[in-house]
Amino acid sequence: MSPREAFFGPAEHVPTQQAAGRVAAETLSPYPPGVPVVLPGEILTQPVIDYLRSGVVATMLIPDATDEEEKWPRRQELSSSHGS
Repeated sequence: MSPREAFFGPAEHVPTQQAAGRVAAETLSPYPPGVPVVLPGEILTQPVIDYLRSGVVATMLIPDATDEEEKWPRRQELSSSHGS
């Protein structure tokens, strides 16, 4: 899936514990350092999710996430996700 399709396509918020294997629909650039870790269209992996969650616990910010609660990031709807 292209980044454009992922960003502008139908998407939903799901709990982070259900995000592994889903297609990201937004950029996630934790701060610090402010470098993107996830781009739209990429498959979310458990190591990336674990990194982001541990960073949030340690007060790292994820300013581009549309849902600042536990249900970040926005993912493609299951019908549009990779491998469905």
